[in-house]
Amino acid sequence: MDSKALIPKEQDNNLNPTKPIDYWLFITIGVAVSQGNMILNEYINETSNYTYIQAISYLIIIFIAMVPGIVLGIWKRPRGYGYLFGYVIGGFIEVVVGDTYIGIYTAFVSFMLIIIPHLIFKHWRSVSKVKFE
Repeated sequence: MDSKALIPKEQDNNLNPTKPIDYWLFITIGVAVSQGNMILNEYINETSNYTYIQAISYLIIIFIAMVPGIVLGIWKRPRGYGYLFGYVIGGFIEVVVGDTYIGIYTAFVSFMLIIIPHLIFKHWRSVSKVKFE
């Protein structure tokens, strides 16, 4: 029996093929959640008299982007990246439509949340191929 080992990306595509609707659906979900989060953040900043609550509202942006992005990424990596790309797009929409600072902050944080796992996964596989003597 000739069993040929597949690289992890091929195994993932053979077990669960990714459809283009996955990307667009989760990008749309990311944009919607991002817009709702930023509207909530603007409301908190306008109505709160306490600075620590305002600071926590900016940290909530990170957690609402990160936790579903990680869960979706564990379930299926393109869905997690789609959600985070949607969050970035939602941040740019907020720059044009609403508060510039919150939009730039959301887009930058979400972009960093995309770059960090991408670099880890990309280099993790290439580092495992390095042989030490």
